[in-house]
Amino acid sequence: KYTARPYITPQSVTVSCNPGEKAYADFTVSIPEDAEAGGRYALIRFTTVVEPGSGVGVASSIVLPMKFTVTGGPLVHSGEINGITTGEAVSGSPIDIFTSFTNTGNHHFKVAGEVQVSKADGALIDTLHINTSSPVPENTRQIRTTFIPDEDLDTGIYHVKAILKLENGTLLDEADGQFEVKEPYVPPPPPASVIV
Repeated sequence: KYTARPYITPQSVTVSCNPGEKAYADFTVSIPEDAEAGGRYALIRFTTVVEPGSGVGVASSIVLPMKFTVTGGPLVHSGEINGITTGEAVSGSPIDIFTSFTNTGNHHFKVAGEVQVSKADGALIDTLHINTSSPVPENTRQIRTTFIPDEDLDTGIYHVKAILKLENGTLLDEADGQFEVKEPYVPPPPPASVIV
């Protein structure tokens, strides 16, 4: 529904150039008049072609994401949190927290918010800030935050709360999760400072 591929011509083009030269590939984007408002997305891939009989060749490619906005109607910026998972709490390593977020709107947008980590009694330990972009509509991404506590953690259950908002402060969704510290946890040492 949100692909821009049918709007882009040509679908394929070949260009050639000698080492050190520049080559250009022109594409035309034509939006139909009856297209619904929202985001449209495509990838343009540039791939080298190894000529037959040339002996040894190197094939490589570059992928350029394309984003278009069709106006003339509402751009819906909405989403929901599907769940929160964490990595294992291992002494000497950060604890990764993953918030699974689905874009339920019709357009891409910026996501802001925070992940709060608390003890079992509700005492707040840390607040991790989020500032990222949403996936394209109808897609899900894992938003990763890294928790490095300032002090050792006792064994037990710790609570996690994710709160995601639009840049203007409008709440998108919030959800709760938890992780368990099975053995006394010692955070990784702070990075060493270097004096030059």
